[in-house]
Amino acid sequence: MASLLLAFCVIVLPVFASEPIPRGVSRAKGSFYKAGVPFKCLDGSQTIPFDQINDDYCDCADGSDEPGTSACRNGRFYCVNKGYKPESIPSSRVSDGICDCCDGSDEYDQKVKCENTCIELGRSMREEMLAMKKLVEEGYRIRSEYAAQGKTAKLEKQEQLVSLGPKREVLGQTKDELMLKKEAAEQPEKAAKEVHEAWWKEQKAIREAEKEKAKAAEAFAQLDTNQDNLVSMAEMQARAEFDTNGDGTVSEEEVTILLTEAVDTMDLAQFTDTYWELIKKVYKPPVVEVQEPAPPAPTEAVPPPTEATTGDDEDDDSDFDEVNSTCIQDDFDEGDDDNEEAPPPPTEDNFMPAYPEETQVLMSVADAAREEYNKAEKEYNEVDREIQDIEKFLAQDLGPDDVFYPLRDQCYEYTDREYTYKFCPFEKATQKPKDGGTETSLGTFTKWEANGDDSYGSMKFEKGLHCWNGPDRSASVKFMCGTENKLANGAEPNRCEYTFEFTTPAACHSLPDDSESEQPDVEHVHTEL
Repeated sequence: MASLLLAFCVIVLPVFASEPIPRGVSRAKGSFYKAGVPFKCLDGSQTIPFDQINDDYCDCADGSDEPGTSACRNGRFYCVNKGYKPESIPSSRVSDGICDCCDGSDEYDQKVKCENTCIELGRSMREEMLAMKKLVEEGYRIRSEYAAQGKTAKLEKQEQLVSLGPKREVLGQTKDELMLKKEAAEQPEKAAKEVHEAWWKEQKAIREAEKEKAKAAEAFAQLDTNQDNLVSMAEMQARAEFDTNGDGTVSEEEVTILLTEAVDTMDLAQFTDTYWELIKKVYKPPVVEVQEPAPPAPTEAVPPPTEATTGDDEDDDSDFDEVNSTCIQDDFDEGDDDNEEAPPPPTEDNFMPAYPEETQVLMSVADAAREEYNKAEKEYNEVDREIQDIEKFLAQDLGPDDVFYPLRDQCYEYTDREYTYKFCPFEKATQKPKDGGTETSLGTFTKWEANGDDSYGSMKFEKGLHCWNGPDRSASVKFMCGTENKLANGAEPNRCEYTFEFTTPAACHSLPDDSESEQPDVEHVHTEL
């Protein structure tokens, strides 16, 4: 506070020591207004006698000759405002009956009595400045901690990178060696399996050919109705399935088209080798009707028990009940068996026989080599991925002295009347309806942007969800000095372009040594005083 008073004295005392200057002129421009010396308009347009200054007549085009009257529309009146901050107002407000300067100097003609409020305003301003100063100092203290955390984190990552590099190299060599070992084991395995599979494929082809030959022979026997070991044109015409045009009769032309040539007769060899392939999709084998077994004869009704057949021997009753119970249960069991259709048993044609023992030995060796290689590859990939993550982290721009490091992997939310906004530094920005719904991307982090003199004053998020008939959504997050990390507010000044304010100690900067006599940079300080 002593330095503040000293600064005040330094500003005020020269006023009494220097020669008076015209009303409405600032001390900075006082040298242009020397008593008794002709005044040259500040724009250089003309020179007038000194006594024409503030004579309520505008002589200079720039209004510089009438700073203390309202004669010039473009003139400026300087409020000294002792005890508070000086102010420059349009000279048109001079003597307008409204007190604009806190010291009332703009109403010098006293048409209106203006109370001097500069001392009270100065006191309030100094209190606000002190509160801001404390906020900035506390924020800067936390910022220093952030910088220390960022420095420590990067040093740790650099040390990890140094140790992981040789480890990855060793794991890579081991992986490459095991790859060669695996490939060497897989070659004989592959060759042996291919031999067995080729044999099995050949066996299946032989079996399929035999089955097809049997089907052809069966069809030939069905078509050879006169059993002369030949199938004639007439016998082919007797088959309704060969009626391709659906007119109810089979013509020779239809048979010829089906067989691709005119054939009078064909023996079994010709039928099997040439013609069966042409007609098998049209040919319909005879349907064998399966006769259902006759229902069992009804059993005789059992007469109700009489006194003659009823005894007191409990053992006899038990035997009877046991026999009947067993019979009933057998009936139910038989009924269940009848209702269930057993699946067709698998045949050996459906399954390839097991590999020979010597092939299985080769497969076991190859499996072991693969397992060993896969384990080595997994270890190598884990270390390689860790190195890539560290390199990505070290390359990330975390601001001056890495002060924004604590904001990594964090998200902050702000809710207004309609939406909940989420800000994840270095990652993304989103919005979501407050009452529920899907999250909408406002963009992913692309770059830092300047905010005033601070080149790290704002984060830019781009390529968000495309707006219908508009641009892709984007967002800018402006950083403000504060003692906590908090998303303060959000707005949409332009369609699909969002702006947010985020308070954080990382945005606080140190004050100069004589900060008590200076006014803090209010624009970059967030306060709720």
